[in-house]
Amino acid sequence: MPSIREAFAATPSEGNRVLAIDFDSVNDDVPDTHTWLITNPGVYNITDERIIASTTIPVIDLNNPNVVKDLDYACENWYAYQVINHGVPRDVIKNLELHCNRLFTLEMKKKLRAARAANGITGYGSAHISWFECFGMIGSPAEYCKKIWPDQEDQCSEFCDAMEEYQKEMHKLCAKLMKMVINSLGIQSDDTDGFIGNLMKNTSPQNLLQLNSYPVFPEPSSKAMGLDAHADSSFFTVLHQTRPGLQIYKDGLGWVEVPHIENALVIFMGDLTTILSNGRYQSSIHRAVVSQIYHRYSVPFFYGPPGDVEISPILESTGKSPMYRSVTWHEFHLIKAKYFDKALESIRIVS
Repeated sequence: MPSIREAFAATPSEGNRVLAIDFDSVNDDVPDTHTWLITNPGVYNITDERIIASTTIPVIDLNNPNVVKDLDYACENWYAYQVINHGVPRDVIKNLELHCNRLFTLEMKKKLRAARAANGITGYGSAHISWFECFGMIGSPAEYCKKIWPDQEDQCSEFCDAMEEYQKEMHKLCAKLMKMVINSLGIQSDDTDGFIGNLMKNTSPQNLLQLNSYPVFPEPSSKAMGLDAHADSSFFTVLHQTRPGLQIYKDGLGWVEVPHIENALVIFMGDLTTILSNGRYQSSIHRAVVSQIYHRYSVPFFYGPPGDVEISPILESTGKSPMYRSVTWHEFHLIKAKYFDKALESIRIVS
């Protein structure tokens, strides 16, 4: 059986394939399409499969005067952190959860009305082997909502409003976090807005919001995986989770469990920030595990630049040579599809 890296390179759209399964009807006889049998030695150089619950990623208060220093420590040492006092209203998050639940509890034939294309990232989908289903959107999901609820205009409108309001809050939070990241990398506060304006071409990039559903798994969890080890290609990802199930990989420790903290949001560093920081901040390797007890939802928001913007290492006051060549986000997506965990290595400058 091929490794995940080999399978991903051979069929990069496989993760977007819709494998229709009624998760609630599965008892003890889990279909082979959703049974986890693949082992992945060497992927992302993971050598330690210990699961650690005694320590976890930092929690950063965004109202703390030393927040940039705290963020720098978390990014450099953990590649991920949770934030509190982030400014996203609690009622916006709760409304998001409500409509996430309404969507995924629909019967399968209704969800399949919004099935994503084989190589698409928006609409309804489910990953091969993984015990999860998802629904992605960039901006308004109205196109898909009208297919799911063709005769329920109010339901469609309420769902769209909830998703658009949450995305608006994500854009505000990500802009704030991006300024802090840029400051921590040596760009002075007075220059931050200009730097980010040039980086983003003074536009509002259309970033992906994805609703993830991890149903209860009826057998021992060693036979299933929600999502296997991976790193995101974005600058960073902001994730809301309703239950525990997220794990972060840290060298020397193994898999560190990320607890569910009410009204906190999890931030993962992505590949573009590894490039931007010239390797100082590494991409966060993470995975989602399933439970025999509870159903879990997570909602990642992938924050990055317009697809045609070139990303280069920031070398302010470092005196160092660039470790990575410049690359656009669009180009890097193609590289990631081909090389998976070796994508960053493939654009590394050999001195």
